[in-house]
Amino acid sequence: KLMAGLLDQYTHANSKAALDLVVRMAGWTDRATARVLDSEDGDELWQRVLLTEWGGMNDVLLELYRHTQDPAHLATARRFNGWVFTARLAAGEDDLADLPFPHANFHLPEVVGNARAFELTGNATDAAIVDAFLGALLANHSYATGGSNSGECWQAPRDLGNFLSTQTEESCTQYNALKLNAELFSRAPHATLADVFERKLLNGVMGVQHP
Repeated sequence: KLMAGLLDQYTHANSKAALDLVVRMAGWTDRATARVLDSEDGDELWQRVLLTEWGGMNDVLLELYRHTQDPAHLATARRFNGWVFTARLAAGEDDLADLPFPHANFHLPEVVGNARAFELTGNATDAAIVDAFLGALLANHSYATGGSNSGECWQAPRDLGNFLSTQTEESCTQYNALKLNAELFSRAPHATLADVFERKLLNGVMGVQHP
């Protein structure tokens, strides 16, 4: 979040100091993750690390890469890929409820990063992950309001009624779902995506604000 805020300062306010700081933070991230991956059983250890919520690290590093075109920023972003989540989506499977930690706001930013990666690199696997995720979310895990989880966690496909409560429209998850919708709409505009965006925005963001 700090890195994303600094990058926004550069993007919207042309703060060179903010860009310098986020570049140095990205350098630290590169070195720290490389140390883990270069250790004995590094890949296995790093995948265990990625079972802890890491937010939108791939997304912010990819957005930084857009500005710098530094291949190190792209390579570091690519390290933030939890195979337990993305491998089955890449194969077109709905694994949202089967995850060790089916926390929606953990994984939604990760898919936003995959959408960003496809935009910047054209990687077909990223597109497959995003398309499978959105298909599963809309078909199997969404309420009529646009909310897609209960207590920020996904349940078994189409088992929504058993978990209906006041916790199905959590704003943080809707914010990240809106980011994903916007990315996809910019790639391939479609009325369905526009309808979903409107439903989530009205019910999940504007609808929970005090008038």
